[in-house]
Order: sequence, then structure tokens, then C-alpha cells
Amino acid sequence: GGGVAMLSGLMNAKPDGMTLGLAVNVPILLNLAKRGDKLPFKIDTFDYIGTITKGEVALVAKADAPFNDIKGVIALAKTKKLAISFDAMPQQMIMSAVKNQAGVEFKFVKHKSGAEQIQSILGGHVDVGCPAGAHIKYLENGDLKMIAAFGKDRFSYAPETKTLIENGYNFYLDPYYYLVAPKGLPADVKATLAAVFDKAIQSEKVKTAIANTLKAQPHNLGPDGTLKMLSDGVEDVKVLIEAGK
Repeated sequence: GGGVAMLSGLMNAKPDGMTLGLAVNVPILLNLAKRGDKLPFKIDTFDYIGTITKGEVALVAKADAPFNDIKGVIALAKTKKLAISFDAMPQQMIMSAVKNQAGVEFKFVKHKSGAEQIQSILGGHVDVGCPAGAHIKYLENGDLKMIAAFGKDRFSYAPETKTLIENGYNFYLDPYYYLVAPKGLPADVKATLAAVFDKAIQSEKVKTAIANTLKAQPHNLGPDGTLKMLSDGVEDVKVLIEAGK
């Protein structure tokens, strides 16, 4: 259930620091925004340890595509219906919000993974895609170019590429992997866990693992930052849902 089943069980565990959960924020935020009254938990049902990393979802195209930014995509979309690949519902949602604001139409093409998206983009089967890391090595070798960053901030590997927000579309996707515990952790236990996990997250071994598996870097918001990210995220996702209808 995108983490809902895990969190539903975790909330009843003893808050002794021995039982923790690992979740991704976007599925949880979507569930809370869409059917929060039917879930047994809220954001403040838990204590938070920190975040490990975040997926960096981007809009990308073949290097020889006839546009270089989102303005160019929209301009072309006003003359023809562009095909957009995606492999997770939030990617389709954010591009639906963009098309609604811009007054254009897209053809959305569902894929099984970011790697499959890359194949479709390079093969010319879609005009742009929304992978979450699989695209990075193709940017580096020149096969792809980045059109827009879907995060709140620009990405470190493409600092010249603007976010959707900078382009006038006030939507974003920042999929964080975060560590969560039952509510009521003793202060010393919470502080110890936060410190130990931060040290591990910043270690070379974990940096390498994150780079190899998610094509990302460690990104720890800490206990307070994680709580704020999730609290703000519920309202921001509600805006995205409405804009994408």
C-alpha cells in the first residue's frame, strides 16, 4: 500500500527505538491527501529520525529534441500532441498540472521503470520523459538533455536547468526516503538514533550504495526537518492533485 500497511503496524509498536520504519514520502502524502480520514494515522502520529536521500525526478528529452526548456515544450505542444512517458502516478500528475495551466494536451504513456522510459525517449517513441535518476548518465554522455527539474530546488548535477517553479508552474516532486518511529521515543533515544543514522548516511559506503542504486546523494533533513517536509507536503500534494484534475 505504498507504505500505508507498514505505518499502520508501526504506530502500535513500543516507542523504545527498537522498531523503526523506512518509507517514501510521496505515496504516504498522496494517501493522506486523498483519503486521510480513512487512514489510522496522521503525520504527527509518529516520531521522525531523518531522511536518507531523495529521488531527483526530471523532465528529459533526446539531445536533438527541438526544444531546450519547458517553454519550448509548451510552444511545441500547442502545435501537436506530445507523448510523455512516466512510470509512477506522481510524474503523470505533475505534468497533468502543467498541461492544464498551459492549456495544452499531452499523450501519457505508462512505463514500468525509468530505464524503460529512457529506451522510449532515445528510440523516439515519446517526446519527453520523467525518470528519477536513470537519466543522469545519459546527460553526462550527451544522449539526453534536461528540460526541467521537478524538485523544489535545482539539482546539483544540472545547476543550469530551472525548476518548474522557476518557470511559473508552482508544483514540485521531492520523493524522500525517510526513517520513522512510533510516537513517544524518549528524547535521549531519539537523539542517539538521529546521530547514528546521520553518521551512517554520510559514510562513504552508504554514499556509494545510494549512488549505485538510486543515482542520488545522501540528503538528511534530521528529525525536525523531516517532520516539516511531511507536514508541508500534505498541503502541497493537495494543490498538485487539484491542479492535475
